[in-house]
Amino acid sequence: GATSNTAANTLDDYEEGTFTATLTGSSAAPNTAVTATGSYTKVGRLVTVNIPIDNKNTTGASGNAQVTGLPFTCGSKEGFGSYIAYGSLAYANNAVNTAVMATASNTRLEFFDNITSGAWHNSTIVAGSGKYIYLSLTYRTA
Repeated sequence: GATSNTAANTLDDYEEGTFTATLTGSSAAPNTAVTATGSYTKVGRLVTVNIPIDNKNTTGASGNAQVTGLPFTCGSKEGFGSYIAYGSLAYANNAVNTAVMATASNTRLEFFDNITSGAWHNSTIVAGSGKYIYLSLTYRTA
């Protein structure tokens, strides 16, 4: 059976902090950079981030919505999380099941939606003022 006091189970890597996240589009960035202060907790290779993108102006942005600037590079497998957005993302027709994903071997998040046919699509950024996204995501580092 497992033993709770072995060296492998000792908590030897714990970190909390903040980082600057940037909301952008894959085709064009907003006219003025859209940044937010995110917070993270890292335990071993597991990182949880929380990013409040609050009342931002994304005028000029286009393409797939992305958030860059994660505090640690994602490992070879992606991490998924959830979010709530207001006015900031556009989805494929009849979209259901939206998610945010940490991109493998990168420090970028991407947003996806699933239409009723079962195909996944990148969610696109909507340009303009008064945009909100609150997200939480957990991923493994490299």
